[in-house]
Amino acid sequence: NMNANEVIANRAIELAGYPLGTYEYVHPNDHINFSQSTNDVFPTAGKITSLYLVDFLISEMEDLKQTLLRKSEEFKGIIKVGRTHLQDAIPIQLSQEFHAYYSALNRDIQRIKDSFLALHSVNMGATAIGTGLNADERFRELVIPILSDIVGIDVISAEDLVDGTRHVDPFVWAHSSLNTFCVNLSKMCNDFRLMASGPVAGLNEIRLPERQPGSSIMPGKVNPVILEVCNQVCFQVFG
Repeated sequence: NMNANEVIANRAIELAGYPLGTYEYVHPNDHINFSQSTNDVFPTAGKITSLYLVDFLISEMEDLKQTLLRKSEEFKGIIKVGRTHLQDAIPIQLSQEFHAYYSALNRDIQRIKDSFLALHSVNMGATAIGTGLNADERFRELVIPILSDIVGIDVISAEDLVDGTRHVDPFVWAHSSLNTFCVNLSKMCNDFRLMASGPVAGLNEIRLPERQPGSSIMPGKVNPVILEVCNQVCFQVFG
């Protein structure tokens, strides 16, 4: 936070036509950090960043959801073997399996939207521990509409600033929804890997696009690596 304050102060000094580092004109603490603390600015910045990023994520999830729905329509009437413990079970339509992925993703999108709503509540004006020490009494009510206007996201002031400063459960809830989504996504990827195994010595139930040469001793082998890449992202989220 203070590194950012120093950069902002020096940029303001530069724009004002003074030499860098002449803090008598614009001071990182006295002016830039006025009525603020790392403990209210930093989580607020984290929440706003998360809200920016989640919009892109949900847009991509909506595209994937519609693709799965289209595939479920395309695969109607195609009968395959269902499996339990990777052993043959009873017949199922490929369309039913793809519609199940669609249904799970639909829930994931809603869970993420619900959990990220809590990130709109910020603790600006709480300063170091939530009591608002060293902040102007008007700062809390003035900063919220200005911040909302600047970032283009409607943020609100936390009802209890001490609670908003010391507890990070909104981040935990948001992550749990992402974690749940990645559990479903990884499950889908692994199902696809199994169904596409082969093509000669595996199941070869579906064909996946070849994307990357996969061997130094089998130069003709080109693997559908998107599923592994997707799994790697899921593992990162789990961690």
